[in-house]
Amino acid sequence: PLSIDVQCRFIDSLEQSIASTSNGAIETMVCPTVHGTRAPLDSIFEKGLLIPGKDNSLKVINGSAHGLGIYTANLDASWLSWGFCDRQNPQMLICAVLKSSAVTHPMDAQVIFNEAHVVPLFQAKLIQQVQKGKMARPEPVSGRICLRTCPGRSLPPGFGTTNANYI
Repeated sequence: PLSIDVQCRFIDSLEQSIASTSNGAIETMVCPTVHGTRAPLDSIFEKGLLIPGKDNSLKVINGSAHGLGIYTANLDASWLSWGFCDRQNPQMLICAVLKSSAVTHPMDAQVIFNEAHVVPLFQAKLIQQVQKGKMARPEPVSGRICLRTCPGRSLPPGFGTTNANYI
């Protein structure tokens, strides 16, 4: 039940990144990450993942050792996000992160400094903690295969319904 505003915020950033790299620069990439939380998911689905204190009343709860941003874990390090879940009701969000200069990669984490560069895609409820080293890290994928337009918007230039890069 992700709000249209949050969807469009991510898609706008993705489209801008693709447009800025169309001159042969490095391709826009998107990678999956995990965000563990105790926060009410309804608020996250309505407003997106937010940077504490950036035009909102959120406070830093779990620290900001690598800067004030949105912290996610690489998929192969979901154990890291597990530590931020409620043990009685563990819930994690599988997110898409736009690979950009607004994202840093300290060890097994990704810290996103632009709220428009991360979007929750799925809710995962864990039965048990994933053990460290039990999963391989997936490779990022081209942003072009992730691109979907928001309702009521036209396709970006170069994308048509028969274009295999647009799904």
